[in-house]
Amino acid sequence: MFLGPDSAAPPEMACFFRKIGDLDAGRPKAVAIDPDPPDVPYGLRSRLSYFLMVFCGGLEIHSNMDKTPAVFLRRLELYNHAQVRADYLAKFSRGDHALQQYLVFAPLLPEGVDRAALPKSVTAAFDVDEDGRVQKLELQEPLPEPVRREVRRAVRAWLFLPRIKGGVPVTTNLRIPIVLGASGG
Repeated sequence: MFLGPDSAAPPEMACFFRKIGDLDAGRPKAVAIDPDPPDVPYGLRSRLSYFLMVFCGGLEIHSNMDKTPAVFLRRLELYNHAQVRADYLAKFSRGDHALQQYLVFAPLLPEGVDRAALPKSVTAAFDVDEDGRVQKLELQEPLPEPVRREVRRAVRAWLFLPRIKGGVPVTTNLRIPIVLGASGG
């Protein structure tokens, strides 16, 4: 399946998906990748990069084997956020408007963490800058380093539509409790 020219993303961010069938845990499976797929516009064929993403029950299986999908998807998120932010700023070019969440998700806690030893939540204090990105993040409660790292990673990836004051986006300071309930892996 090809996603590209008709979507909001530029052609160089086109996505191609192929279902390869069921995979059994612990059993290798050969997967063939056609270097010249027929449904790809000719001009993009020489610039294709391939990466594998595996889903189970609609959820991506996290892997530390390759960071390429994360980099690609983050760039796509930032591109889409920039488009929505531009429309938002045009719509509220006068007056004031409150900050809005755009992309917020719970942190995935590392495997093997004793959840009973963790607080139910931790307070994140941070700024949301004029572009809607998280800056100056501080976690208020002590946490084991692997948990702290994952909470910081998640919160730093959040995106917002900035607060507008007098038609101009401004930095906003937030203090938000982060629930530590999601499991990793």
